[in-house]
Amino acid sequence: MLKLNNKQVFLYKGAEVIMCVRQYILENWKNTTRDNTGTNLPKPFSTPSIEPLFANFFYWDTYFINLGLLADGLAEQAKNNLDNIASFIRRIGYMPTASHLFNNTQPPLFTCAVFDYWQYSKDDEVLKEYFDAILTEYAFFKRERTTEIGLAQYGHFDYADNVVKGIYEYASKRLDIVKDGEAEQRRFAYNISAIGESGWDFTPRFASDSELFVPLDYVQVELNSLLYDMEKKIAQIYSLIGDNVNSEKFTEYANQRKRLMEKYMRSDANGIYYDYNFAEKRFSKLASAASFYPYVFGVTDDKTGLINLLKLLELDFGISACEDREQSNNLQWDYPIMWAPNVYFAHEALRKNGLTDDAERIAKKYMHVLEENFHKTDRLWEKYNAKTGEIASAKESGANPMLGWTGGVYAHFYNRYGSSI
Repeated sequence: MLKLNNKQVFLYKGAEVIMCVRQYILENWKNTTRDNTGTNLPKPFSTPSIEPLFANFFYWDTYFINLGLLADGLAEQAKNNLDNIASFIRRIGYMPTASHLFNNTQPPLFTCAVFDYWQYSKDDEVLKEYFDAILTEYAFFKRERTTEIGLAQYGHFDYADNVVKGIYEYASKRLDIVKDGEAEQRRFAYNISAIGESGWDFTPRFASDSELFVPLDYVQVELNSLLYDMEKKIAQIYSLIGDNVNSEKFTEYANQRKRLMEKYMRSDANGIYYDYNFAEKRFSKLASAASFYPYVFGVTDDKTGLINLLKLLELDFGISACEDREQSNNLQWDYPIMWAPNVYFAHEALRKNGLTDDAERIAKKYMHVLEENFHKTDRLWEKYNAKTGEIASAKESGANPMLGWTGGVYAHFYNRYGSSI
């Protein structure tokens, strides 16, 4: 019996189901590791799924895969994945969305992944080994993604006409949105590319008063939280190697970003940090799971805002990507869809700010949902419905079998709590 929001919900339970999920994950870490022979990667790499649809090396999926690999003691492959990301950053200045998709990057989680591995290995040489790649990725976001108000946004490159056409045709068909004229189609393609860079493709977080997808009018809360954390961690490494001048410089960069986030993103009404639309000079009209990031990375430790955010996003079976409202857009990163990355960062926000009972509840809800659906399908899935506990699909994307971040976050929670029971 599982108690969810003061309701008694009966799910299929039993240690045998938990062990089946654990066995499935452990066996498929091997099945989702690919030989790098003939690829543009220096080491064997992890893929997000046992299905051929996701057979390449993806950036932010890999962060959560590495969490699972480390939880399951597979540190050698976790380090291979770090080497693969570092190789791209050193060669082209950023880590692309995937080993076959160079049109944009994704949330800069490489520094976090390096520090996770460092904490696992307890070897300071790890930080020194990847420091050049960390600095290179930071420089890319500082140079290419900083806006006029001093905060960063997801962006795009200057694409050739054929690339613009391909992005437009793909997104227009998938979203059933038509734009007239070359200039509007290019603008739409650039905004779609920026959403792809966020990893939240697609979400209503970045709407204007007249359009649903204008992320280029926004600075995003999770991106700036990650860059704040990166600045603090760079300062830490500089201190480790005895360069106090640069350590102090990056500490000030972090402090300045924190001040700007408080100025533009924090709501005085409820303490929640929102994406900020600098074109219309307002917050996003939606609270989303991205707003957990400031509480994860120390931008704020205001429990009031965190509790208010949890009340908006926690449903019977977990964390919704966005808050409920009168009309959902039925997009896959919207209400009531639950994704492993959002659950992980919600858990970390609660845990790091002393709300440990809430953190454990969120983790075990997620584990229960995976176990229940694994019992029915013998698969883990890309996304779930936080309202019903079922496998989720959406307007622009169906339900895809997954290991990747779904299994990685489950393994991380299992390692922390031992069981969902």
